[in-house]
Amino acid sequence: MEIVINLGEKLTAHGVRNTGEDLIEFQKDIDTALGAAGCLEYAYTKKTDDPDCMLITRCKLKQGVDKETGKQKIEEVWLSSLRYLDYEEHIIEDTEEGFAFHFLTWSKFLGVVGKIECKK
Repeated sequence: MEIVINLGEKLTAHGVRNTGEDLIEFQKDIDTALGAAGCLEYAYTKKTDDPDCMLITRCKLKQGVDKETGKQKIEEVWLSSLRYLDYEEHIIEDTEEGFAFHFLTWSKFLGVVGKIECKK
């Protein structure tokens, strides 16, 4: 079954997106928070030109960390440290190489959509 990801459309309907310094700070926050999670060898986030996926983080699970634990840890970090309090939504999709954590979050004046691609 294919998962349909339409988080970018929801952010467009919200009408506000992070830009400039706000987007750079969110990018840094992702790398810092995921780096502190303790389950990843690395996490690197970059901006894209895709309005439906503004940020992509690529990361790799540490040896000995299984995929389900990685999913749980990233979800915990997202919910406790990264999401904006007004609204958040996320979808975890299994991939051949690991999983993708698609996310959307916004507040009154900010909004960001992206994904975290995690390899086993």
